[in-house]
Amino acid sequence: MQSNTAEFKAVQRTELWQEDQPWQHQPVSLVRIANLELEPETLSVRAGDDSVELTANEYDVLMALIQRHDRVVSRNALFEQVWGGVFPRSTRMIDTYVQRIRQKLNALAPDTVYIHTHTGIGYRFSPVQSNESN
Repeated sequence: MQSNTAEFKAVQRTELWQEDQPWQHQPVSLVRIANLELEPETLSVRAGDDSVELTANEYDVLMALIQRHDRVVSRNALFEQVWGGVFPRSTRMIDTYVQRIRQKLNALAPDTVYIHTHTGIGYRFSPVQSNESN
């Protein structure tokens, strides 16, 4: 029973999330950036034939970074956009989500770095092929 309640809340949250996101107001079935394809309806990311699923929060954090492609986004700005401005006691929560997203994207394309850390500031989404010779 608890599983059904949790699943219902997750579905309900996803529906509310989709209503609140500006890119959701247009009929978008697929978001393409670099070598990634993001599917809003399934919260999945695909690179070639491989795909991974993200949680709703991971997807929101990734989309917030993608919306500001090549710009540094502060932890507070990410938190405000994804969670509506109710700040946590620690911004390390954002770091945890970014770490999980990086792990999942790395599983898809280990030769590409998508999210860059700007110490003390935040993160930037800017896909760069990693140089294996270094």
